[in-house]
Amino acid sequence: MGNYLLADGGLWANNPSLVGLTEAIGKLKINQSDVKIFSIGTGIGNKYYEIDGSENKNWGMIGGWEGSKLVDTILNLQSITSDNMVKLVLGENQYMRLNFSSDQNLAMDKFDILESLKSKADHTFTYEINKIKKFLSQE
Repeated sequence: MGNYLLADGGLWANNPSLVGLTEAIGKLKINQSDVKIFSIGTGIGNKYYEIDGSENKNWGMIGGWEGSKLVDTILNLQSITSDNMVKLVLGENQYMRLNFSSDQNLAMDKFDILESLKSKADHTFTYEINKIKKFLSQE
């Protein structure tokens, strides 16, 4: 855009909680004790590579990492890492993330899994409603 090359947050901040925490403390100068983050995820895929036989696989950029599987794995790892860091810094009283895990590939370009994603989101919300209410009612 103009003189800038822009990247969607989904490419570098699949869990933007750490970015929000950094902006709040760094740019907005909000005290860490005053920051509260409620984060809603879009799912974490648990299975992109087969474990059985992986020791015999020819790993590498040419084909072993299988392109989009590597990207999906990196995006998931970024999201999980951000979750862990914010949880460590803020604790449970100041940070809550809703997310679900799936054995299905949750690639960004798979529209055929939308109904399954809606069902998982509904299940997660229903299961976590009491925790959500408690978190949101805390001062």
